Amino acid sequence: MTIDKEDFESIADEIFHTLPETIRAKIDNVHIVVEDLPGSESLKKVGIRSNNMLLGLYEGIPLNRRGTAYGMYPVVPDKITLFKKNIVYV
Repeated sequence: MTIDKEDFESIADEIFHTLPETIRAKIDNVHIVVEDLPGSESLKKVGIRSNNMLLGLYEGIPLNRRGTAYGMYPVVPDKITLFKKNIVYV
């Protein structure tokens, strides 16, 4: 099965919007991106050697680690990367 990046992004967005509101309300300052496969830096971050085993990667400040000053100054958005080829071919 093959799917182009735009269709995959559309499906991911559609699924995000089907999450319960209680969960979506907690997702703040997060950017979701799609890549074909993880690069060596992503694999190194999580300690995986094979690039076909990583489905997604969260990079940022988890909610439970955000202090009271979070957001008072401009903050780079957290990032969730979905690895399309690994998800589609599971």
